[in-house]
Amino acid sequence: MEEEKTIIIEIRQEVAVMLLFLAAGVLLVYAAYSVPHRSPELWPALNAGGLATAVYLIALLFYILRKPLPTKVRTIAAVIAFVVMSSTAFAWIRFQEQTRWQADQMSRIRGLIDQGVRESTMPRYLLVTLDSFYHQPKGKRKTLGEVFQQLNNNAVVGTNIYTPQFTNDPFKICVRTLAADRIVIVSAAPVSKGRDPRFNNYDGRIGMCQDQYTLTERGITHESEN
Repeated sequence: MEEEKTIIIEIRQEVAVMLLFLAAGVLLVYAAYSVPHRSPELWPALNAGGLATAVYLIALLFYILRKPLPTKVRTIAAVIAFVVMSSTAFAWIRFQEQTRWQADQMSRIRGLIDQGVRESTMPRYLLVTLDSFYHQPKGKRKTLGEVFQQLNNNAVVGTNIYTPQFTNDPFKICVRTLAADRIVIVSAAPVSKGRDPRFNNYDGRIGMCQDQYTLTERGITHESEN
């Protein structure tokens, strides 16, 4: 029978310590980045990973910059490391502020677009109803509510009367009130946040922009609810 051979790999202490530091750093950053965060943003996870990286690098520097290295060498290396890490932290913060500013601007632009869509689309359904109501032939006249239903496929309270303009169009216009002499329609923005983050939208969502239009025989009134 052949004798079993044992292979022994010798690793210097310095190399073993560096490998241990490397493994610990990877696990530390991964754990910090992977911890679930309540915020839907990516930045909290990135900040946690960046902070873990900074702690790891500082610990590694304390280990490397020790005696027997000359004091002058340790001082120069520590100053360079401080400058590099400070510059990185400053750039990191500025980049985070810039990305959040861009996100806010995009959200504001989207809000203006949604508002324009609501203001140009919602009154159209009511104006057609009002025009048809006043141009009815003499004789038996229908009520304002009946004219509205006739023009909108017998809509009832809760019906979405909006005709989608493209596939998966998220915009909706729903009937809130339908009476003989009064029609109220309401619409909430698909993604744009309103003034009050705790506002209860008609469709069950929270904090979205919402407009209401009311039609009577005297005309149309508009109310920005959020």
